Amino acid sequence: MGDKRKEREYEEHTFYSSVNRIPRLPDDVQKTNSENYEAIYQEGIQTYLDHLHADRLSGYFDLQLTAHSPLLIGEQTEEEGIHYLQVQEVAGKPFIAPTMIKGLLSTAYERITSSRFRIFDTQTHRTQLTYRTQPDQALSLVPVRCTYAPPPEDADGQYEFERLDGGGHNDNKPAFIPILDSRALDDTRKEESFGTFKHNKDNGRRIAEHFKTHDQVRFEAYRIKGRWIVSKISKADGPFELVLGKYEQTKTNNTQEPKMPHTFTGFLYITTPHEQLLKNMTNFGTKHGKRKWAERIFIQRDKDSNNTNNTLAKKLLCSRSTIDSYLTVVHSYQTEQDIVDSHNKRSKQNTKGKKSTQARRRKSNKDKEKQPRKSNVFTSGEIAEETFTEGRLAYAIIDPNDTISELIPISVGRHAYSHSPLSIAERDNVRPAKNLNEASAADRLFGFVGSNDDNGTALRGRIQVSPVSISDNAIARPPKEEEYKLLPPLLSPKPSSGRRFLVSRKDFPNPTENSKNARIHSKRSDDSRANLFNPSTSSLGEAAYPTHRSAIDQNLKAIITEYDKNRDTTKDNDSVRLRVRSWLKTGSRLSCRVSFEDLSPKELAFLLWPLIPKNLTPKGCQGIGYHKLGIGKPLGLGLVEVEIVGKLVYFQELPDIAEGYLKLTTVLGSDSKSNKSKEAPELIRDTKIGDLTRLPSIRAFQRIAYGFEDNESTSDGDDKAVPVRYINLDENKVNNATSSNGSPLFFKSQNRYAGRAPQALWGKSGSEQKDVFLAEKKSDHGNNSSQSRTTRDNTTRGRADKKDRHKNKRDKRSDSHPKQNGLCSSKTQNDIPESSGKHRRRRRSRKR
Repeated sequence: MGDKRKEREYEEHTFYSSVNRIPRLPDDVQKTNSENYEAIYQEGIQTYLDHLHADRLSGYFDLQLTAHSPLLIGEQTEEEGIHYLQVQEVAGKPFIAPTMIKGLLSTAYERITSSRFRIFDTQTHRTQLTYRTQPDQALSLVPVRCTYAPPPEDADGQYEFERLDGGGHNDNKPAFIPILDSRALDDTRKEESFGTFKHNKDNGRRIAEHFKTHDQVRFEAYRIKGRWIVSKISKADGPFELVLGKYEQTKTNNTQEPKMPHTFTGFLYITTPHEQLLKNMTNFGTKHGKRKWAERIFIQRDKDSNNTNNTLAKKLLCSRSTIDSYLTVVHSYQTEQDIVDSHNKRSKQNTKGKKSTQARRRKSNKDKEKQPRKSNVFTSGEIAEETFTEGRLAYAIIDPNDTISELIPISVGRHAYSHSPLSIAERDNVRPAKNLNEASAADRLFGFVGSNDDNGTALRGRIQVSPVSISDNAIARPPKEEEYKLLPPLLSPKPSSGRRFLVSRKDFPNPTENSKNARIHSKRSDDSRANLFNPSTSSLGEAAYPTHRSAIDQNLKAIITEYDKNRDTTKDNDSVRLRVRSWLKTGSRLSCRVSFEDLSPKELAFLLWPLIPKNLTPKGCQGIGYHKLGIGKPLGLGLVEVEIVGKLVYFQELPDIAEGYLKLTTVLGSDSKSNKSKEAPELIRDTKIGDLTRLPSIRAFQRIAYGFEDNESTSDGDDKAVPVRYINLDENKVNNATSSNGSPLFFKSQNRYAGRAPQALWGKSGSEQKDVFLAEKKSDHGNNSSQSRTTRDNTTRGRADKKDRHKNKRDKRSDSHPKQNGLCSSKTQNDIPESSGKHRRRRRSRKR
């Protein structure tokens, strides 16, 4: 017998999440800030563009933006699958589109007025998202088969199912057809060996040639370690029989009664793609040896047990909404496969043209490599279910009323959330406006195009931005020996991760201690991952990126170097990395004129409020906050200090405007001057908009702009500053751990629950609360984890340095910067770094 498996140990990781969220709950804001309801928060206010109002304001102010970290702005190009970014130049001078400045103003105004989301992919977000479950949850799943499917025109029709759990022993397990070797075939109990099942090595091929999924079959099986292992199988309506293996009793146990097989009928459920099964391969496996070793048969119950007194024989009912959720999961598998196929295509393009000895050595092996595996029959297209038909098989979660609450195609696979993001947006009135009656403050000021296809409503904005001028010598480029700077991965967000994009209603407006760093965690049902997108327990937050104060006034190389110190660079995937050929350097200045037309005093005050630098500083903090422009926000790039030049706002009187139009000497939006002005802070005070920091969303907005003191040592004696970074894969894996009922798992040694979200940014105190996530402790040949981690980090950095020194001698690899598209913003990156698909495999010698 081998040594007892060592129990897993966990450690706490402390940091600030580089992706967080700003609450968007307009109903709550209206109640808290009622004095601004009529002018700002009320929807349906008529906006007239055909005339100017005597009680409204028109004019302009000059804006200056100072870069306090490099600005990655310009045009992206793709060359042979490799993505580059460079500053766009016109006549030898850098060019920035005025729409970028307008976007900055629009984003700030949308946030502080709690307007409807103006960038929200309604078509995509009307579908439920899916998530991957933990293996323990598979224990509660019941194999089922559809016995009746209502006609499509019967919208309220119920589906009917039968249980296929006829294996006895009070469990729901199917029977297993062995394809690969497994310890499950070794009949050892309490350190005594009774025998072993010797399976035929080509079972996969023979099953694929003679059977297909959903076939009804007869089979014989042995009971080994709580599982039925199939030894013979034949179709229910034919004489052909396959022998899949035999049970060999241990010689030392000849006194034992011979183990005898049992005979069953059932339905074959194969999830490995046909082409892989023909090669005696399965569709799941890892480098750690955990792999799928068998296909399954759902076991029919004995006819004798199907009587009226047997409650388990009752038909199971299932609603159309549950079927729709099942089909959503099936489609999500295909979507994921499309992403993998696209990545593989880019990787293949990136390797073209490599002529090094190493590349040639690999090529001979690559030619022999098999095609990339499809993860299951749903991704391979073998089962493309647009509807759920009679005779289909699945796994089910059954409630006490014999109703199926969830259907799942694969036991350890993806589940659908209870609701779609759109359903939450509609509940909170933040779905994009469809018509003028739904237009929120930002829609009325910056304009919108309605999402209602019936009438094509649109409204022109009342803000204009002039061409942007840029200070001299603003463009920076890599040293001559370098062609580009390689950025750390910037990934598309995954709203399906849930907690990073949601605001728990029990934590709003006043975050509970549980949402911060307390060790106690609520056991309420809304903590369950399956219930995260429930409109009654969650609201949508806007993905946002806190300022990295350690990046302030640093150059690009220093920021990248510092950022890489706090992550595992060995897992970088070149396909999600961007190569930067030029950028706007730290210290560059941008200037432009912002013109406004027919604004109410309070509309103008809310527009100006976030342009006062001190307003971006949370209570008790020193210094100023920053807006952000361009690419690389999660890395600390794009920090800009925005100021109104001279703090002055200039107004154009209505008679002067009328005279200008009459004589055609000046019109609104033209380059005109006015002698009437007022300082912005004074104007804001005079409009009496009140103390906006009373609002939780404003406090979160301030914290995002200001960030965290990641550039200072901690006060508890640790001389290392707490970094701002992504949640890594190991932390995310532990944080998603669940118990068998789907609730967050409790880690007794740390006295902490899983299922944590990044800290709430809207607390009244304004103090910094660090994120604390657990990760599995990794030891390195007996060294303690801290030493091991340090050694690995130093080795990683050494390799990175060596890589940098020689990168110009190597052929180019692909980097692609995916389109930024998130749950609530089109300018977001993912908060979970993707691991590289390229791993070196170590060949181990085996004694034969």
